[in-house]
Amino acid sequence: MRTGLRYGQIRDALMENGQWCHKPRWGMLHAIDLNTGELRWQMPIGEDQQRGVRGLTNFGPPLVTAGGLVFHAGSTELKLRAHDAQTGAILATFVLPVGLHAGPISYKLKPDGKQYLVIASGGHQGLGSKLGDAVIAYTLPESDPATISRKKDNRD
Repeated sequence: MRTGLRYGQIRDALMENGQWCHKPRWGMLHAIDLNTGELRWQMPIGEDQQRGVRGLTNFGPPLVTAGGLVFHAGSTELKLRAHDAQTGAILATFVLPVGLHAGPISYKLKPDGKQYLVIASGGHQGLGSKLGDAVIAYTLPESDPATISRKKDNRD
C-alpha cells in the first residue's frame, strides 16, 4: 500500500517479538515553565482501554494558542484533545475519522475575527494508526477559550 511517506524510522530496535522493551507509559505531554525549568504539568497522550494503557507511542506536535489552549493528538487513539495550557486539564475531546500525526494550525479571518483550528489527518502506516484522508476545520469560541466545556464522546 502506498501512503506517500518518504521517510522512515527504525523502531524495531526497541521491540522484541513484537513487544516493546519498556513498559508503558510511552507518551506524555509535558508543560515546562521556560523561566524556571520547572515541570508545570504532564498528561498521558492517548489511551488504549482494552489494554488499560494511558500514554501511547505517538508522533505529532502540539499546538499552543495565545488564548491558553493546547491541542494534541498523535497516537493511535483517534482523538484530538484540547487542554488548558495552565493546568493540563482536558477541556474538550474530538473523535477523529483517522489518525492525526500532523500539527494542527490556527488562524483568524478578518472581518469576522473568528479563530479557526484546522487539522489534516491521514494516519501513519509505521505507527499503525488508521489510514485515510480528512481535513477538518473547527471554530473556537469568541469568548475566553478556557471556557470550552469538556465534550465527551461515546468512547470515553
